[in-house]
Amino acid sequence: MNRDQPNIKKVADISSLSACEQKILRRIYACFAGQSFNDANFMRLRLNGCSGAEHLLSFLVLRKKGYIHVQKRSWGEQLYYIPIDQLQPLHHMLYTHNLIEVKEEVQIMNEAKPGLVLDLFHTIVFVAIDQLPLTTKGIVHKKSIQKLIERLNLKEEDLNELPLQITDAEHVPLQVAIILDLLYYLKLVTKEPKQIVVQEKSLNMWLNMNTEQMTSVIVEIIIERYGAYHPEMQHWCCLIRQPVFLSGQWVEVERLLDWMIQEQMVNSSQRDEMRIRAKAWLRALAGFGWVDVGMVSGDRICFRWSISADIVLNVFHDDRWDFSTSDDAITSRYYVQPDFDIIVLPDVPYVLRWKLMMFTDIGKSDRMSIYRLTKESITRAVKRGVRIDEILNFMAEYSETGVPEHISLTLRQWDKDTNHSEIISSSSGIETRMDYFSEQQVKETWDVRKNFIKEIAPVHLVHIENDMPLPESFFPGIEQIPMMWTREFRSYHFSTGLQMMEQALLWKTKVKVSLGAQEVDFIPLHVTHNPYVISGEVYNPVMMQYERIQLSPSDWKELRLIVPNFT
Repeated sequence: MNRDQPNIKKVADISSLSACEQKILRRIYACFAGQSFNDANFMRLRLNGCSGAEHLLSFLVLRKKGYIHVQKRSWGEQLYYIPIDQLQPLHHMLYTHNLIEVKEEVQIMNEAKPGLVLDLFHTIVFVAIDQLPLTTKGIVHKKSIQKLIERLNLKEEDLNELPLQITDAEHVPLQVAIILDLLYYLKLVTKEPKQIVVQEKSLNMWLNMNTEQMTSVIVEIIIERYGAYHPEMQHWCCLIRQPVFLSGQWVEVERLLDWMIQEQMVNSSQRDEMRIRAKAWLRALAGFGWVDVGMVSGDRICFRWSISADIVLNVFHDDRWDFSTSDDAITSRYYVQPDFDIIVLPDVPYVLRWKLMMFTDIGKSDRMSIYRLTKESITRAVKRGVRIDEILNFMAEYSETGVPEHISLTLRQWDKDTNHSEIISSSSGIETRMDYFSEQQVKETWDVRKNFIKEIAPVHLVHIENDMPLPESFFPGIEQIPMMWTREFRSYHFSTGLQMMEQALLWKTKVKVSLGAQEVDFIPLHVTHNPYVISGEVYNPVMMQYERIQLSPSDWKELRLIVPNFT
C-alpha cells in the first residue's frame, strides 16, 4: 500500500460533524453497515426534523470527510458505502455500551480451542514438507485433505450454519477451505499448476511474529472476510468487539439483540434468524480459539472473549505500537522428555516450533503441544537432507533441560539405519535448512516484518473523492430568486407565498412560518391544488417529536425560506 498518496487521510472524528450530519451518519451506519447503497436507498432514510436539502448537504460532507466512499458502475450509477475497516471505529464513536453482569452460573457449551495460529502453522509445515499436490482440475487430493484434517483443531461442526463464500469450498471440508483461504490471503502459500507451495519470504516474516501479533492480524481478516455478508452480521461483529465486552466477562446474547433492534440495526421480525446467525458466529469464534460460549437458565446463550482486548482490537499494526520484541534473544524453550516426547509451551516462538517440526511428529496439538521423536520422523528428516548433528545441536541449544543421553544415542542409531542414498531432492530446500530462520535474519527483517503486519491487517485510511457535486448544485436558480425570500421573515403577497413554498419543495428545504402566535420551521413534503394544500412536518415541543400537518395559504402570516449554509 502506498502511504504517500495525496488523497489519503485518517478518519475524521465525528465531533467535527454537525448534529444533523451525525444523525445521518448514524442512520446510514445502522441501515447499511458496510454494504453498498444508491441514491434512492439513501433518500428513503429521511430523518424527522431534517429537510431533504440538509440530508443532501450532510451526505456531501460525509463523503468529503471520508466516512462514505463511492464507486461507479459501468453504466454510470453511483453506489455508496462505508469502508469495512471503518465500521469498528465508527461504532465506537457513534454508540456507547454498558456491560450488564451475568450473575447466574454459566454452563460452558463450546470452549475456545487452541487457535487458528496453531492450525495455520501445522498446515504450513505440512505444505513445506509434503507439499499439496493438485488434481488436473486444481483441487487438493482427497488423501492430502484427510491428512490435513487430522492436524487441525478446527472441525467442521465448529462452522455449522455459518454462511461462508470461499473459493473451492465445495471441493474440500469447510475447515480446510478456511485454512487454505487464510494462507492464500496471507501470501504464505501459492498455488502452482501441480501443487501448493510455501512462499519463503512471507513465511520468514510470519514465523518471526509472536502469537499475539499473528492472532491480531487473523482476527481482523476473519471478521472482514467471513462476517461481512449482511449488514446485520457486520453490526454483530462490531458490537461484540466493543471494548466494554472485551474484559473476559460473560455477555448475554439476547441483551445485545435487544440493543440492535432498539438501534434499528435489526428488524424485530428478524430476531430469530439473527439469533441463529449470532450463535453460529460465536461457535466459529470458539473454534478459532477466541471465545467461550455458554448457556444460562432458559437456554440463554452467553459468550466471553478468551483473548486480550489488544488482540481483538488489532492494535499490533497501529503506528503507536512498539514493535521491539524479545525475538532477538529467544528465552522460551521446550522440554525433551526421556520418553522421546518434546513438550512445547504456548510461549515458545513459532520459529523454534518450525525447526522442531522438521524432525518430529505431532503428538498433541493444544495450548501446550507435544511433538514426538520417532524413528519415522528422524528417517524422513535425514532423507530430506537434514543432518543428525544439526538436529542434536539444535535440541541441545534450546532444550530447557538438555537432551537425555539415551535419546542422543538412539537418534544416531536411527541415522545409521537410514539409507542415505535415498535422500530426496526438494524444490525449495526450506525444510532441510535448520538455520533458515536465524536470529540474524530476525534482526534484518524486523522493519520489513512491521510493514508486512500493516499491509496484511487493514489500516483505517480513506480515499478522498475528487469529483463530488458542488453544494450549490442542490439549489438550482438560487441566484435568480429575490434575496429577501431567504433573509426577511415577513408577510408576502398570496402568490409570492405560494412561490416560496413550491421553491422550498423543489430544493427540499425548510420554510420558517408563523402559525398563530407560534413561529415554526415547516418542512414541506407534498402539495395538492384545487384547493391548495401543502403537507409537511413541524416539531411539537409538547410531544417532543415531529408531526405531520397540512397548511393552506390562509394559515400562515409571515414566512422565510431557510437555505442551509453550504459555504
